[in-house]
Amino acid sequence: MIVGEFYVLGIDSVRYKDRYTIRLNGKTADGRRLIVLDPNFDDYFYILSSDSEDMQNFLKGITGVKEVKIEKMKIRGDPVEVVKVILTDTHYAQEIKDYAKKNPSYIDHLEMDIPTFRRYMIDKKIFPPMKVKFEGEEIKSDHIKTILASKISGTEDFLDSFKFLSFDIETYSPIGIGLKGIDRPIIIISLYGDNFKKVITTKKFETRDEDIIFVETEYDLLKKFEEIVNEYDPDVIFGYGTDVFDFPYMNKRGNIINFKLRLGIDNSEIRESRGRLPHVKIFGRIHIDLYQFVRNILSPSLETETYDLSSVASEILGEGKYDKIKGEDVFKLFDNKEYEKLCKYCQKDSELTYKLGLKFFPIITELTKIVGQPIFDVSRMTYGLCDEWFLIRNAHKFYELVPDKPLRNDVMKRLSNSYSGAYVHQPKPGLYEDIIVFDFRSLYPSIIVSHNICPTTVDKNYCKSRIYTPSKSHWFCKGIKGMIPSLLKELIERRAEIKRLLKKMEEGTEKNILEARSYALKTIANAMYGYMGFPRSRWYSIACAESVTEFGRYYIKNVIKKFEDRGFEVVYGDTDSIMVASNGKKEEIMKIQNEINKELPSYMELDYQGFYPRGIFVSVKEGKRGAKKRYALLDENGKIVIKGFEYVRRDWAEIAKKVQIEVLQHILKEKSIKKAIEVIKRYIDELKSGNAKIEDIEILTQITRPIKMYESKGPHVSAVIKAKKEEEYIPGSIVRYIVCIGKGKISDRSYLVEEYEKKGLKYDPDYYINNQIIPAVGKIFEVLGYDINKIVEKQTGLEKFFN
Repeated sequence: MIVGEFYVLGIDSVRYKDRYTIRLNGKTADGRRLIVLDPNFDDYFYILSSDSEDMQNFLKGITGVKEVKIEKMKIRGDPVEVVKVILTDTHYAQEIKDYAKKNPSYIDHLEMDIPTFRRYMIDKKIFPPMKVKFEGEEIKSDHIKTILASKISGTEDFLDSFKFLSFDIETYSPIGIGLKGIDRPIIIISLYGDNFKKVITTKKFETRDEDIIFVETEYDLLKKFEEIVNEYDPDVIFGYGTDVFDFPYMNKRGNIINFKLRLGIDNSEIRESRGRLPHVKIFGRIHIDLYQFVRNILSPSLETETYDLSSVASEILGEGKYDKIKGEDVFKLFDNKEYEKLCKYCQKDSELTYKLGLKFFPIITELTKIVGQPIFDVSRMTYGLCDEWFLIRNAHKFYELVPDKPLRNDVMKRLSNSYSGAYVHQPKPGLYEDIIVFDFRSLYPSIIVSHNICPTTVDKNYCKSRIYTPSKSHWFCKGIKGMIPSLLKELIERRAEIKRLLKKMEEGTEKNILEARSYALKTIANAMYGYMGFPRSRWYSIACAESVTEFGRYYIKNVIKKFEDRGFEVVYGDTDSIMVASNGKKEEIMKIQNEINKELPSYMELDYQGFYPRGIFVSVKEGKRGAKKRYALLDENGKIVIKGFEYVRRDWAEIAKKVQIEVLQHILKEKSIKKAIEVIKRYIDELKSGNAKIEDIEILTQITRPIKMYESKGPHVSAVIKAKKEEEYIPGSIVRYIVCIGKGKISDRSYLVEEYEKKGLKYDPDYYINNQIIPAVGKIFEVLGYDINKIVEKQTGLEKFFN
């Protein structure tokens, strides 16, 4: 008998002795790899029947059934009696369900679509990176020590020290070539770890860099990469876009050159899944594609609208690509034999990926602890999936049965449903001073908790004590606490306690962990409203979703009225925040805030967010009212916070963004209209001179579907078609184009940057003045009483504007 403990890194199920068996992989405290098989878990599902005893007797003794029990459970809050079918092996579930259907009392089956290993994690409360204790016997294994457990249990300890490695590849490919260009070889692979970096390349050159490894062929390149990874033996492998490009490309190239990439701790090949959510698994190692996590979870909190490595690293780390090299320049550097520069470029990408991984991994692991599923899966989950598995994990605590995933027809019906969203208090265009910003702390989660909003409590006729929505359209049981409000209450209270602790803590590892935990708790709580209204949700309830927004509108309107009744102008309000012009009466404003908080239900609170000495709100196109989320504020530290302007959008030329931010700086910081107009003159002169830099006039637009599927050929699509590169620009690719002098529509005059350079074309200064600069600053000057078109026309006679 072997007694031991180890940290779990991954969990799945395998066939062992002709039975589905749970397989846990991980490592011991001293770093030794270990696999533990747990054959003692019995999978199960439920059958809803009009005669439970009859169904129980009907199923007893048939092949695949270990035990049949009658249990009292709930379906969306309504009590039911169900038959729990415990299986001798998971693969019998389908035929037992089909057999049960032959009984006249059969109504439905439930929880058959929960995979065995996920059920195991929920029931046993074991999930990565938890420390697990076990007893068992060692069994024969070719690679990793393997234990067949007779007993296994989780602990409250989690692994807090991981070995990380990141990598990146470069191929000889024009931008956007994607996986269709598999005839293009991999030319460089870089790796980056803790005090570790290597670059492998097939092109030899003179260098003093000892981290560069030269190999003869592409086969040798992949083989050396495999050797380095397995020797370094990482727990976690970071990549950026590695689910959809790097690993699949390496696999495809491997198929061509007869090489199988084996990175698993058991010498297994990497496993590529090409379903609706493509991913690549490596047995025994946690592969995290950071792009997936950024896109699914972090994107709303980022300023950039472009989630490529360079943009995200620049915002999060303050670092960009090596020597500002762009992806489309790689093959040019290769053709020019600038191999060392290429190696440094590739190495920098691995470094940026590694550093981002270290930033994001604590958040991922904290989400994992809440959701209770493998790190690999959680790192790829959307908000909705995180919430779904959080609810599945906790449903049985409330005796709630987990609803099945909705069928396609159900989803289509749900998509036709709609309801009113958040309230927006439209701003009056203008320049304002002394603005105080408030927002409701976790508005929607606190509404759900305060009013017991849940699919298990909504519109139940048997409830005598009810909480009605303001319109009386729905009600919620008052005496029966709903599952979702109960769980959210716990999350809100845990986060509040963490925030109290954070205020007292100094910078350090412990604070970083708590900040990640706070972010994870906030993520799960804030997404719950959206999850209830999401058509693919198991706990879908449009009644709950529309009730949440109705209460939200009710509370924010009441708060706005409180301030307006006391003579203060509410400049702007949206969903859960308001901006009030204080007119130098901050103390009175704060007094009103305190009064409001005393009247709000428990868990709801109006928080002070900040003071802004100056702010500008611009109008929508017709100029009569302010535009939603389109403003710029100057904070007390002199930083400008911008929402909705071209400055924060990808699909505008850099020159428009530069003009806009400089104009805003002069207006908000210095109150200088004259300097703002001088900015416009300077950039217009630069454009007319023909000397504007390419990086200032190129426009970036993402390809969202295959080129041939575009009915309307916008400038970016037309540029690709003219260059005859339809096959190279796959969905997700970024098109960089320039509008040139010529005849026809803008689309007819748009060219890829490389075509622009190759053909010696001339950009159209009038296009950039009229379609980029003027729209970028026109509404700002309109607020100040100036016509931007007249400013442009009279740009040489600025003194006229100051008389």
